[in-house]
Amino acid sequence: MNANHPRPRRIIQALVLLAAGFILGRMTDEPRLLRADIREGKRREAFLAGSERSESTLKEIAKTLTTIDERLARFEKSANTAPPRQQR
Repeated sequence: MNANHPRPRRIIQALVLLAAGFILGRMTDEPRLLRADIREGKRREAFLAGSERSESTLKEIAKTLTTIDERLARFEKSANTAPPRQQR
């Protein structure tokens, strides 16, 4: 190797370091499979099927419409029982 060309020497050093790291990594006694404690959590809505999402949405809409119907019925009742306004 020529002193004017340090590039091949650096490439060889890098390859030697990579090989040493690979060999050391393979020699460790780490288990091949990791075992984790799996817990079942609440299903996220993003992973629900379309029919499952729409069911809860439709129930929410039905509840809102029922509330609106009740309010309208009270308004109509109060409008029908209120004394007529006098015209000026």
